[in-house]
Order: sequence, then C-alpha cells, then structure tokens
Amino acid sequence: MKWIGSAKIVHKDKYDNIIWVQDVALNSMFNDGEQLVLNLIFANLCTINHFNVRLVRNLPLVTNHLSDLIGEPTSNGYAPCRLNREISQSGWTSISLLNGYFQAVSAECEFFATGAGWGPVQYAILTSVSNDSVPVETALAFVKLSQSRTLVNGNTTTITYTVGLK
Repeated sequence: MKWIGSAKIVHKDKYDNIIWVQDVALNSMFNDGEQLVLNLIFANLCTINHFNVRLVRNLPLVTNHLSDLIGEPTSNGYAPCRLNREISQSGWTSISLLNGYFQAVSAECEFFATGAGWGPVQYAILTSVSNDSVPVETALAFVKLSQSRTLVNGNTTTITYTVGLK
C-alpha cells in the first residue's frame, strides 16, 4: 500500500481573476506522518480531531517535525485552514474509488491576505491535530508549489488536497 497525495492550488486577485493555477502538485509524507498513520490504524495510540493546511516558505525535509518548519506567515490575514475530520463541506468532501484506488478529497482551503499581504510561501503542509486533553499537531505531508507565491491585499489562494492509498 502506498500513500498518494496531491493538491490543486489556485491564486486569485481581489477581483477574483485567476493569477496562477497548479493543477497537480504531488506530495511527500513526513516520517512523523507515516508513524501517525501506523499508530492510528494498528496500535490505537493516537486520535485525530481535525486537520490543518499550512503554508511555509522554506523547504521541508521528510525528517522534519512541525516545529522545524520555517517561514509560515503570522499576520495580515493569514491563518491555517482547518479541515474537519468528517465528510462535509468543511472537511473531506468525499471518499471514493477514483482511477483504481480510494481517495479522500478535501474541501477547498482558502487563504486570504489583508493589509500589507504576506509571503512568499512555496509549500503547503497537511497536519493532523489530536483530540487529546492537550492537542498535538503533527506534520503529515507536504506539496511544493511550482513557484513561490506572495499574496497582496485582497488576494486569495485556495488549496484542495487529495489523499489516496494505492
């Protein structure tokens, strides 16, 4: 079984005109993400409350932990995008058999820029957040944008994440 992940990324200006589109960005899985999936399925050692998609500037390594990631914006409208752990318009919109293997497709995550804007960013990070009494956020996987993106006031970037097992 192999984890197959990808993302579609769209950058729009404040008038909703498309500036840039990346239809398929294949992802890499962090070591922490591999361990979390195995612990979740086989050892019942963890639980997941929800997922986040985050944007960062610097190249992640598969050996990185979430705390090692550098260059996440912190102001001017930026906030991580939450994906609920459910089939809904605010979580994963479907789990279905596509192209010969099962895939989960996320709701569209939207990132906004206000004021002076933010960026550049070049990587989208998928994380999970536990439902422990003290929630733990774990880096699962990341995709590289084909070009770095800087959002100015009124710009948006949307990311739809797809994850499958083949």
